[in-house]
Amino acid sequence: MITLSVYDPALNAVEARFEVPQQDGSWLHGVRVLQDTVLVKLTDCFFVVDRALALVGSATPLPEPVKQALSGNGFRGAYDVSVDLTRIDYTDQDGLHLHDLDSGQTQRLSGHIQVGDRLLPQAYILTPHFSRNDEAVIAMLSGYEGCYGLIALRLRDQSQPYVYKNPELYYGIGWMNARYPYADLKPSWSPAPPKLALMDLEALASSGPAPAHREVVLASPSEQQPIGYMEYLPLFNADYFVYVALAWDPDGAEEKHVYRIVRVDLETMQAETLLTIRAGTPYLRALTADGRVMFSYNFKRKIGFAITGK
Repeated sequence: MITLSVYDPALNAVEARFEVPQQDGSWLHGVRVLQDTVLVKLTDCFFVVDRALALVGSATPLPEPVKQALSGNGFRGAYDVSVDLTRIDYTDQDGLHLHDLDSGQTQRLSGHIQVGDRLLPQAYILTPHFSRNDEAVIAMLSGYEGCYGLIALRLRDQSQPYVYKNPELYYGIGWMNARYPYADLKPSWSPAPPKLALMDLEALASSGPAPAHREVVLASPSEQQPIGYMEYLPLFNADYFVYVALAWDPDGAEEKHVYRIVRVDLETMQAETLLTIRAGTPYLRALTADGRVMFSYNFKRKIGFAITGK
């Protein structure tokens, strides 16, 4: 059973819960937070709830091509829904597509990107998301044991897709149509000093020059180096970007790893360590408007939830 919850940080209490209705074989594909509602995406349909988690209207079944793309028959695709709930972008083994729910018409936007490398013949388009008020689609590109980069395509003029090549992207495309779903990092093992820069996706999907980056001012680069794995996705809102940093124990002892929850002020670009956690793996769950972070943590069989101070 999948449950959505609304948590009030001021009261430190759960205000509402919603049990997601699921058919046999259906599973949660993602959640997208809109201005006044929340879009819940399943593998057979999508629906909308308001901020009190009351169902708005009825569920919309996914078109058959989208359901087939999600079935994992040779290629497991992904999809997103526009804010007005009239269009679906999705990927399958043939590339990136746009489906109009009103007309029932499907348009192929791009094939997968041909790389031609011996170890990476082509980069597959993954995780498509609407951006720029649904005027563009941005997706991650698969790489050899990692990420090849990003692809951005403007829908209005159907321009040639823009491919941003960078194998050192911090995986972070989120469930919201936000400005900073991606970060660009130089890992600690790189010859260059550790560096984290946030990518402005508004520029990535525009007709202007190459995407703009805003470098984060790390107070302690060795201690505030992000974990670039999918399970440690960052969180972000209009004012903050939050991620998990990890300092490995030299001997590999799990109980001696040190995790840090780091918050970046998007106005000053200053990084601040909110909390240091030893012998417990934190996973970010929610970010409040005033910058507090709700997270879960586990170590062996001990599991819990907590929220940081301001």
